[in-house]
Amino acid sequence: MGDKPYNAILSSANPYFYLKVKEGQTETGNKESYYGKIPQDDRCTFDISNNKILINMEQFGKIKAANFYRGCYLTDDIPGVWMHKDFSSVSLFYEIFINGHKQIPEEATEYIMDFVDNIFPRTVLSFEDIKVSVVSYAPVSENGNERSNAFVYGICIENLSTRQINGTARIFKEIAPEEELFGNEVSILQGSGREKSEFTLNPLEKIWIPSVIYAPGRYEEAESIRLNSEYWFDQTHSYFRNIIGRLIVEKNPVEGALFERSVMQCFNAIAMNAEGEVVGSNWGSFPATCQIWMKDMYYAFLPFCLLEPDLAWKGAEWFVHYGVRPKGDKCEGGVTHSLGNSLAGILLAGIIFESTGKADFLKNKPEMFSKMNQIMDEVEHVENAEDSLYPSIWISDALALGKYHTGSNICVWKAFQSMAEIYGYVFHDGKKQAYYAEKAKKLKAAIEDKMTVMVDGKRQYLEGIGGVEESQKRWISEENYKKPFLDTALIFLQDVIRDKKINLLMHDGEESDTTLMPFYGYCDYFDESYRNFVNFTVTENPTYDAEIKGIRWGGMSGATFPGFISALSAAEDEESFRGREGRMTELLRLADVDGSWWWWPYSVESQKGEVGRSNGCGKCAWASGVFAVMYITQFLGIRHNGIYNETQVSPMKFLGRFRWENIPFAGGIAIEREE
Repeated sequence: MGDKPYNAILSSANPYFYLKVKEGQTETGNKESYYGKIPQDDRCTFDISNNKILINMEQFGKIKAANFYRGCYLTDDIPGVWMHKDFSSVSLFYEIFINGHKQIPEEATEYIMDFVDNIFPRTVLSFEDIKVSVVSYAPVSENGNERSNAFVYGICIENLSTRQINGTARIFKEIAPEEELFGNEVSILQGSGREKSEFTLNPLEKIWIPSVIYAPGRYEEAESIRLNSEYWFDQTHSYFRNIIGRLIVEKNPVEGALFERSVMQCFNAIAMNAEGEVVGSNWGSFPATCQIWMKDMYYAFLPFCLLEPDLAWKGAEWFVHYGVRPKGDKCEGGVTHSLGNSLAGILLAGIIFESTGKADFLKNKPEMFSKMNQIMDEVEHVENAEDSLYPSIWISDALALGKYHTGSNICVWKAFQSMAEIYGYVFHDGKKQAYYAEKAKKLKAAIEDKMTVMVDGKRQYLEGIGGVEESQKRWISEENYKKPFLDTALIFLQDVIRDKKINLLMHDGEESDTTLMPFYGYCDYFDESYRNFVNFTVTENPTYDAEIKGIRWGGMSGATFPGFISALSAAEDEESFRGREGRMTELLRLADVDGSWWWWPYSVESQKGEVGRSNGCGKCAWASGVFAVMYITQFLGIRHNGIYNETQVSPMKFLGRFRWENIPFAGGIAIEREE
């Protein structure tokens, strides 16, 4: 192995996201993290994916789960789920013998879990005579066109002693004996290509042993990766650095690292089959689930509309095909089941085109564009002609509250705006462009007139409206939702139900499309009605918990993570952003030792800082996706319009000096902002 990969694998610990255990004492890189103060458990994982495979590395360098995706299919599940996916999963561990003595990972004098260059999960274990660095990566080519259906589970062993050592290393599947004969959905190619890897090391020598875990039938691919592991490490590293560039925030360097981890969280959530087709997503990078929460998947794809459009186009195509829930025995389905999900493919397509100015993917798939038009026609048919607004039943598992729901109508507005640009600049149909532009204009006027109210002399948005008259806007009867299937969501609304009425002067912690209004181009971050709304969200909002600085989700969660990202939008200056009680400061405190956010960090009765990893959900790509695009476009203030090939840079004054190198959506340029 060449010096470059060795230098990377043996590099010093990640300064921001690591877990170090020595003599029973724990140390973490993110000193603010609440998770650094709680016991570690088997849900503390450092993760990596190439979309075809998701790898979760746990303590001592073991692989808690390696997940190989196969496909997806329709189901009739809970409100936000009507697609499932298939995958195989395997747990793995290694055995190392030195001079005949087994090295027990739990007996290491010190171990560190972190990320190599903030990307690849690594565990470093120190023993009396050797140091073992365990690294995993799932190969992907620098241009993203090739993704392997195999991954490297590599071990670098260094001889720290003053004498020659002889050793063996071998990877095993963690499988019950009775399953050994029939449980071979995943195969192992040992690093030596033989049954086990044998080696002799002189003092200070080292060896790299790249075992490859692969899907059955992919032996030749696995062998090629084993023989060229250095090449594939470089390729994979280049691919990810091409996506995220390198962001350095001078005042608070951990901020740039957290941004990178948020993008990686989204990437690691997305699933592809062996043929490279998108087949769904998970909540985040852990755990893998058969259920596909559609809205989570949409937000996971958002950053790649800017950072990796080839990947995002595949997501858009998937949503155009599956975003509208079919009729089943639980619900009527159709576009009004969830307007946000029904329109997700169109929104992604529009954002990609706006960012890149390119739509060859769409032009080469006329059936996709035809389906987009079909969805838009169905949405237009449910418009209330008198009110010029659109009804929706669900966001995801939360109700789209009111006769009309604000966030859902923002999605319709964005879909109209996107179709106008696509018709005008891709298909050069001026008539259709004008038609959709007028629909967007009309809907925005209706939203501003009918979905806002005056609160203490200030105009702001509502979660939804009970009716268009002023006297109807703020409340809707609970009876509207005391129906089969709908009533399952009332547990999330305990803070806003009074006298059998639901208070719509609130913000649901699992609603993010109003938070994204500046990103969508609906309004400016400092628009008065938007500012009033986000400030209300973190003050008088009945679902807001001032102690934990988050939004409760009724009887299910003490705080739901997208609400913390909504709260971030309340930041207007240095103190509210990075101060001791600032919104970014709280996001750092809520980041686990690997830089991930958990969907429900607080249980219902928890106090501030009493976080956990086992409150019912996994890591949260939804929140990570919303954070990433808001951080890029609103805080860094970088927006690239690919249609006009214009890049605007207008950072928040309080952000301070930063440098973002190799920006993917701006032609790979570097942008530096001075004080």
